[in-house]
Amino acid sequence: MFCVNRGNINWRIPGRTNTEPLSLFEQSSPHILFFTISYSLINMKTSLVLSVLAALCQSAFSLEEGSYTIGSSLESNEVLTQSGIGAALTFYAKRDGEFSQTWRFTPSSDSQRDFLIADPAGNFINCGDEAGSPCIVGSAKEVYTAELVGDNSYQLVAKKSGYFLRTEGDDLQLAEWDQSPNEVFVLEPAQYYAYKLLIPFMISSQACLEYTSLI
Repeated sequence: MFCVNRGNINWRIPGRTNTEPLSLFEQSSPHILFFTISYSLINMKTSLVLSVLAALCQSAFSLEEGSYTIGSSLESNEVLTQSGIGAALTFYAKRDGEFSQTWRFTPSSDSQRDFLIADPAGNFINCGDEAGSPCIVGSAKEVYTAELVGDNSYQLVAKKSGYFLRTEGDDLQLAEWDQSPNEVFVLEPAQYYAYKLLIPFMISSQACLEYTSLI
């Protein structure tokens, strides 16, 4: 406990009278304590802000769980499609007004970037663990890391082997990282395509309503 009397600081210290002069350290102690506490609080606030920003950035740049079409960055009109269990996955051209195959991305761990990738029937993308091996759909739960490289553009890395998914012609296979666009994929949410298919229906419905209102 201390008192301030018009510029004179009088400490009440047990075993000591109020008339004894204070040492330089004792006079500066309140200021040292004040700045120490202030500095600690600032550090705590800064750490909290940085933690929140880190969490927000991680969330903003992470792929969300959901269904997507997997497009080739080489051919904007092609999406990854399966022709059957055990058959090599192939990129086929999208057709306007028709359904394009989607793939379900499900988080496989606490990481927001690791996913199991499955078709609507629940079969998983399987690429093995050797470079050059073709990708098929099967029962093995292989984990892939989605690394953002651009707007809706990702690299998909096999968690077990560290190899990258890569387009080779129209096929999908594992390969070493080479910084080429062959290893970049465009992931579009399934809702985007559903909305595109609904637009003609919405326009025709609106036209019908306007026509019937004139009758």
